[in-house]
Amino acid sequence: MIKAMNTQNGSQMQNGNTFEHLTPEIILDAVEKHCRVFLDGSITPYNSYINRVFGLTDDDEKSYIVKFYRSGRWSEEAIRDEHQFLFDCAEAEIPVVPPLLSESGNSVGAESGFLFAVFPRLRARTFDITSDEGWIRTGAILGRMHQAGKKRQALNRLRCTPEDTTESYIRFLAGQNLVHPECREDFSRICGDALEMIKPLFDSIPTHRIHGDCHRGNILENAQGIALIGV
Repeated sequence: MIKAMNTQNGSQMQNGNTFEHLTPEIILDAVEKHCRVFLDGSITPYNSYINRVFGLTDDDEKSYIVKFYRSGRWSEEAIRDEHQFLFDCAEAEIPVVPPLLSESGNSVGAESGFLFAVFPRLRARTFDITSDEGWIRTGAILGRMHQAGKKRQALNRLRCTPEDTTESYIRFLAGQNLVHPECREDFSRICGDALEMIKPLFDSIPTHRIHGDCHRGNILENAQGIALIGV
């Protein structure tokens, strides 16, 4: 299972930019340079908890989605691993939306200290699972995605293991004084005991890439069927 952030390996945008510096001019310039198109100037913001996502349209009425990644949260190499997963899924004829490549063949762009990716807009609606058939259709696509995920490893993404994730989260909670002083000793002891019990269970488990953000908003449907976005 691979779908966590990695800010320790590889190159990063280190200028400390926050999204308050992400202006309409930067958004438009980034997409125009990356895709070699002229945009009509309209920008439609979409809900995104971590990143910033916008819809744009060019002069030929072709629509795009651009995702600006939160500065310092992912390395460029980790983002490329995510994009490679999408390319592998598309090669396996799984309905996903891979990013558009720049003229130089890059899926990740950089503009004014922000890393971003541009995707063709998929015109579809949210797929609501209301029947057993819906669950079967969704499960079948995810199963095929898991098979594609075994094609290669994502070397720059964290693995969901006790060492790579749980242990660091426990250290963070303890280090930030978020645990009440009266409970701190018991908290550390219980968490430590649980980790020692759990770690060996992961030793022989094979891992592979998965869709790590598979919620309702990332499962869409149009005339061609179900499609998955937001890998």
